[in-house]
Amino acid sequence: MFSPLIMGICVRYVSDRDTADDVFQEAFIRIFQRIGQLEDPKAIRGWIKRITVNVALDHLKTIRFDDDVDDVGHELSDQFYSELIDRLSNEVILDAVNKLPEGYRLVFNLSVMDGFSHKEIANELGISESTSRSQLVCARRVLKKHLNELGITRYEQVI
Repeated sequence: MFSPLIMGICVRYVSDRDTADDVFQEAFIRIFQRIGQLEDPKAIRGWIKRITVNVALDHLKTIRFDDDVDDVGHELSDQFYSELIDRLSNEVILDAVNKLPEGYRLVFNLSVMDGFSHKEIANELGISESTSRSQLVCARRVLKKHLNELGITRYEQVI
């Protein structure tokens, strides 16, 4: 029932399919170990998402994270990017997001896909809030360029 949700999160955070399978299994283990801690059964979907994101981040913490990026401001709100994701096929977006450099991909996923604040992202990844903001802006620019290369231009009003 929740397998597609969990695998989708794993693939977004870990672009290598074999590694995503490992993270998927670890997420299931952690979910089952902590199922007794779920206070509201109606909130199980969000609870599972949060655990899965945390497992993926735990895995990625072992990988060196490059946060050497220029500090630039926000271009548009995350709501617009969420709308973009809703309009384009998941496959195209997933492919474009997976082509982002790892730091950009992590920040984009946490902010746009999973709704984390820059403060939460900074705490999770051990970076500053300004680095989180700048990496999100850079991720958006790279995504826009990649989508343009694919001939996808209808998102111009959103990006």
